[in-house]
Amino acid sequence: MKTMKCDYDREKNMTITYEGGGLKYEFIADFAKGLPTNVFYASVAGGFCDKHDNVYLGVRGIGYPVVKLDPEGNFQKLIGLGNITVCHFGIASSDDTILMTDLGKSTIVEFTEDGKVVQTLGNPGHPSDTGINYHYYEEQRRLGNLYPPEPYMRIPGLTALSEAELHTIKRMGEPFNRPTDMAIDSKGNIYVSDGYGNCAVHKFSRDGKLLKTWGGIGDEPGKFLMVHAVTVDSKDQVWVCDRDRNAVHVFDGEGNVLAYCKGNLGQPSGIVADKDYIYCVGRGGYLTVFNPQFEVVAQLGYFNSELRAHGIAVNSKGDLFLFPTTATEDHQCICLKRVK
Repeated sequence: MKTMKCDYDREKNMTITYEGGGLKYEFIADFAKGLPTNVFYASVAGGFCDKHDNVYLGVRGIGYPVVKLDPEGNFQKLIGLGNITVCHFGIASSDDTILMTDLGKSTIVEFTEDGKVVQTLGNPGHPSDTGINYHYYEEQRRLGNLYPPEPYMRIPGLTALSEAELHTIKRMGEPFNRPTDMAIDSKGNIYVSDGYGNCAVHKFSRDGKLLKTWGGIGDEPGKFLMVHAVTVDSKDQVWVCDRDRNAVHVFDGEGNVLAYCKGNLGQPSGIVADKDYIYCVGRGGYLTVFNPQFEVVAQLGYFNSELRAHGIAVNSKGDLFLFPTTATEDHQCICLKRVK
């Protein structure tokens, strides 16, 4: 009798490509290499790239909120011990600092790679008053008025939040109530998507002064339900994902609506821009590529494809990095390597 064995590294020994709209990517299931054991089994909430093409993972549950990888994916170091209680998304500034959202304290924290805090936006531990009832789901379940939806991809708690607590938000609030993401424009202004407990986008000066707030609850251009991600394109246009309305809004720097896309986005969860494109990933398995002229360049993936992700990053070469969290539990950092 002959014993046959399957290769457990099958994904490393085959080539998967996604192509559309003149763009082509090679799918690399596991980009990060040499991770310490505590990181290897940790939850990666999101990630970002710096101007040197290093890749950073936002990690929960190990004390350090940031893991740095070199441009080839090799582990470099842990960053920011104790700076963040519950991370969501982060970015690297042109000053080589890190800005990260802290869901636990409803703040944005900027810190250096050696962990020194530069500034904190928001009032730590004091979320703004939006009227949201974070206990609505439990209350209604115990009263027999609400039943859990069909669990999908092992995220019933997140689904419950989307379908219950979010709808108790009564008004747009000040910064912040569990902010989700941020982006910096060419002038240094900081835009924050304030979305898990609020329905707003806030604009700050680089030194942390609040300049403007816009948004509000609604299902129309300029109004939100779940403001989950934000980016700024090469023309300083502000792109915002409303994950649970399945929509993307585009604004100028003053909050005026310039463009709007709704439907067939796969619950847009992460968005990032480079000089040419804006890349939007949906946790349903969709990747949609726009240009700054508000045109859809490419639509890659399909429902429940390998492109399911919570966050997205891009480097100077146009390589994309997907951070699945619970959307694809087998992987922490997927690379879509741009094929020229």
